Amino acid sequence: MFKNLTIGKKLMVGFGTIIFLLVILSAYTLYSIISSATKVHDLEERFDKLLYAAEIQREVNAIHLKARKMFLINDISKKQEIMKEIEEHRKYYRKRMEELGKITRNQEGKQKLQNLINASNETRDANNKAFQLALAGKNQEAIELYLKEVESKAGNREKALN
Repeated sequence: MFKNLTIGKKLMVGFGTIIFLLVILSAYTLYSIISSATKVHDLEERFDKLLYAAEIQREVNAIHLKARKMFLINDISKKQEIMKEIEEHRKYYRKRMEELGKITRNQEGKQKLQNLINASNETRDANNKAFQLALAGKNQEAIELYLKEVESKAGNREKALN
């Protein structure tokens, strides 16, 4: 079949085939780049979620350390200062929880976030009771309540956060 073609037609068939393959390869490359961009966006979102979760964990740890410090000192004014610091940590913690809620799109993620919010609310309520006792000068009762209620509920929050 190609024996009867002139040299010009043979060159056109050859170049046409190369151009056709180049167009196919370019289309595939463009498709791959677009799908990679989507995957990169998903990775960025996952990274943000992990970052927010780590920051929430850091704030929770700071609150626990401040709480223990509050239970060990007797000076009410220092306890009030510590309580202000705890409120700052809580404010940052809530901000990160809101941001985490904004970037969570799928139903499974929303359910996990709701579990974290519920566990955090339970822990916060128990924490507040212990803080009120500590601010009233009842350190021993605050420690007992903290160990009895807060530590057990904090485990639920840790599980939800992980």
